[in-house]
Amino acid sequence: MTRNKPKIPNQEQYAESFREETISVIEIILILVQQLKITLITPIILCTLAIYYALFMTVPVYTSTAKIMSASGRSGASQASGIAAQFGINLSSGSSDKQWVYPEIIKSRTLARAMLKRKFDTKIYGPQKSLLQILTYGDQNPLIGLDTLIKKGIDGVLGMINIQSNGSFYDLSIRGPEPLFVRDFAIALIEELDSHQREYNNAKVSEARQFIEERIVEIKIEMYAAEEALKDFLTRNRRIENSPALQLEQ
Repeated sequence: MTRNKPKIPNQEQYAESFREETISVIEIILILVQQLKITLITPIILCTLAIYYALFMTVPVYTSTAKIMSASGRSGASQASGIAAQFGINLSSGSSDKQWVYPEIIKSRTLARAMLKRKFDTKIYGPQKSLLQILTYGDQNPLIGLDTLIKKGIDGVLGMINIQSNGSFYDLSIRGPEPLFVRDFAIALIEELDSHQREYNNAKVSEARQFIEERIVEIKIEMYAAEEALKDFLTRNRRIENSPALQLEQ
C-alpha cells in the first residue's frame, strides 16, 4: 500500500502566494488618496451639522451657584432666655440649638409661592416681569385659572433649584435660560430665605416674650398673696421671738 505524500510548495510558489495575499503600504496610500474627498468632506459635514444644532436647535442653560452657611435658629430666643433668667425663670428646653433644614425650606412650596411674586428682567419678556408670568404664560394671555398658573409656576420654580449639603455649607445652584436672570433668581431666593428665617426668629422671640410677661403677672400675684399671708401671720403672732416653731413658720 502506497501513501501519498503532501506536496511542499517551492520558494517561487510561496512568494507568489504571499504577494497575492498581502496588500502593500503603497496600495493603501493610493486607496486613501483616491477617497480623499470622502475622507475630508464627511467629518466637515458632521462638524457643521453639530455646530448648527448646538447654536440654533438647542436652548442654552446657564447655572448660578451660591454657598449657604448653616445657622442656628435660637439667637434671638437666647436673648429672651437671658432676660427671663434675671427673673428666676428658666426657659431652657434641654435641647441643642436648632439647625436649619435648608434643603426642605428652599424646596418648599411656601418659599416657591413667595418667589412667584418677585419681578425680574429678562431679554425675552422685558424688564420687571413677575416670575409667575415668566414661567407660565409669558407674553400671551393666560388661558387657565390663577390657581392652575400658580401650581404650574411652583413646579417651575422647584425645577430650577438644586441644593446639596457640603459639610457645614450648602451648595445652591439655579439653572435657567439667561445668565443674568438665574443670577438675580439666586439672589432673590437667598433674600426670601433670609426673610423666612427672620420671621421665624421673631416669632420665637415674641413667643418667649409673651411667656415671660405671663409668668411675671403670675409671679406678682403669688408675691402679693405671700405678702398678705405674711401680714396676717404677723398680726396673729405679734410675739414670736421666744417661739422657734413660729419663727420657722414665718
